Amino acid sequence: MSAKFDKNNCEKIAELLKLKDKCFKYEKLIFGEDIYNINKNNWSFIYYHNFFSTIRDIVDVSLMFLINEEISNSIQRDSIFELIDEISNNYYNFDHKDDLKDLFVNRFNEILNSQLFDFQVSIFSTFEYYISKLVDEDEINSEIVKSRRDKYKNLIKKYNDVENEEEKDRSLNKIINLPGSFISFVDKINFIFKKIDVNKYKREIKRDKELIDFIRILRNNIHNIGVYNGKDKIFKFNNIEYKLENGKTFYVPQHSEMIRMYGELIDIYAFIVLSIKIDGSVLIDLEIDIEASNIFKTIILDIYLSKDKIHYELTINNLDKIIRNKEKSIRIFNFLMELEKDIKNEEVMKIVLSNE
Repeated sequence: MSAKFDKNNCEKIAELLKLKDKCFKYEKLIFGEDIYNINKNNWSFIYYHNFFSTIRDIVDVSLMFLINEEISNSIQRDSIFELIDEISNNYYNFDHKDDLKDLFVNRFNEILNSQLFDFQVSIFSTFEYYISKLVDEDEINSEIVKSRRDKYKNLIKKYNDVENEEEKDRSLNKIINLPGSFISFVDKINFIFKKIDVNKYKREIKRDKELIDFIRILRNNIHNIGVYNGKDKIFKFNNIEYKLENGKTFYVPQHSEMIRMYGELIDIYAFIVLSIKIDGSVLIDLEIDIEASNIFKTIILDIYLSKDKIHYELTINNLDKIIRNKEKSIRIFNFLMELEKDIKNEEVMKIVLSNE
């Protein structure tokens, strides 16, 4: 008898998988085959962290939560109660077992909302971090701070020139409200959009800025445990209205559409990167274990030069020390053996012996 799964949760899982596929697609398009393939291997000794890989990591948390929920629900959660009893009998006797049972049976929607709120916060924070890396700090400081200095001068002059106290107070309030030398994310995203090649950015900038601003405000609700304080706002996406109402928590009318809306940030970032002149090094943070990487190169060289199958297990064991997974080690070994057949000797030697 096949398991029955919840349609709504399956739709959420599908949307999350679409985000992962989108990230893989853009990673390959923007960074090329080499980085794309290395990251797909998930090796423990080399990884190119970037916007798309970070978004995949965030998506994985929600995927694991929802997939485990569906698996658990499909077997009527019997093993959950067995697990609770196992822990109570052998590890820690929790006094409020009924609360745990209620958590897994009756409070899924509340937990889902909380988990997806974390998802929203994490995705926008990642977007903010990687957009900020595109900004030349000296250039933006020169441009924005100079503009603010001019505003300060004009307001101070106006304050000194007028005699009317009401006018003085108005000028003084404007001076107080100027942000000084602080560069906000809104400043940065506006700065970035001024720098892009509009002929390459095949999206509607005004609409994208509205979406970014709405999601930014949503993210900032984390400081108020999800409660929005401010003027009521409405943002429409795919014919669904998302409302921010003063003094209320944000209500998600449809989770799968909300996930899709956040996926727009992935497209926006990709199109910005493809439409702006930027030093490519700021897009990637390379994490590498040099010693393990050199061992790996030696193993590849050994695989290429030796046809002796007696050393197969030794090679696998060496790979396992780096990759920490026997099954994956065998798969990578077999992949390298197949790869060796299609590559010229001089090309392999150049790759293997390179220190780059």
